[in-house]
Amino acid sequence: MSKNHQFISILFLGICLLLSSWLISQSLKTKHVDYVETPSKQASAQNVQNRFEFIKIANDYFIIFDKQTSDYWEKVGSSEWQKQKSISQAR
Repeated sequence: MSKNHQFISILFLGICLLLSSWLISQSLKTKHVDYVETPSKQASAQNVQNRFEFIKIANDYFIIFDKQTSDYWEKVGSSEWQKQKSISQAR
């Protein structure tokens, strides 16, 4: 009876390995879909591209200005970027 259980266990393990390998390979397959931008999406992409402006004040002082919200981020030297309030909100 022991050899019978061992054979069934090995067979079951083999089937599980084959089945899991097949399931993983099926989940990794991608469906290739061609993406075509419509003119409205191209215009919105252009707006996003022109939304931010990078300004170099000095060698170690930089500003990124958001034209849409008027917020800006500054970085002095090797410090982290710090978000500053927009000029319109500061009043």
